[in-house]
Amino acid sequence: MKANKPSFDCVDFKHKAAEKIHARLQGLSRGQQLEYWKKRTNILNKAISELPLAVR
Repeated sequence: MKANKPSFDCVDFKHKAAEKIHARLQGLSRGQQLEYWKKRTNILNKAISELPLAVR
């Protein structure tokens, strides 16, 4: 019996996202990269804080 290919590949999704981030950060200085991650962390923390307590 042949296994069905999953409709969503988590590992592939993660690798593609990492490639996009790598492309964004390429050529930026260390300080610019740190600023990028601070900004993205703030965006994530804001989104988490807006979730209902039951979901957190």
